[in-house]
Amino acid sequence: MKQQIEPAYATFEQAKKLKELGLLVKSDKYWVMMTKDEYTEMSDVQLDDLDHSVGIGGNLIIAKYQQWQIVEWLRINHGIHVEVSCYVYGELWYANLNVCSKEVWEDEDKRHNILTAYHKFNNGHKSKKEAYSAAFDHILNKLI
Repeated sequence: MKQQIEPAYATFEQAKKLKELGLLVKSDKYWVMMTKDEYTEMSDVQLDDLDHSVGIGGNLIIAKYQQWQIVEWLRINHGIHVEVSCYVYGELWYANLNVCSKEVWEDEDKRHNILTAYHKFNNGHKSKKEAYSAAFDHILNKLI
């Protein structure tokens, strides 16, 4: 039985924080502010059509980042490598953080926080997506 591979996305809260931290990537989906408290999900094509019709400001748009984009951004910009692996035949998933830059390695406090983070957010997740999401939450709230 062949399964279709679906992209895994960051949560809305993670995307808001990532935008604030400067993550800029092209996405295939976006959240667009419609009212003060309401965001609507749109594809890149819908967003382009809306921009041409009514004009919208960049501060009203939040990219719906795919998890692989966040992994790469963390590695390149913050020296943190996130790796997820499974145990018990794929029923439990765990994320591991590693230091992958000399600058971060030489910062003893940062290195220690990254390398000891494993037990702070890992208690076995039901999917790979959940494990990445838990790691992102920990990194965004405690390490960056």
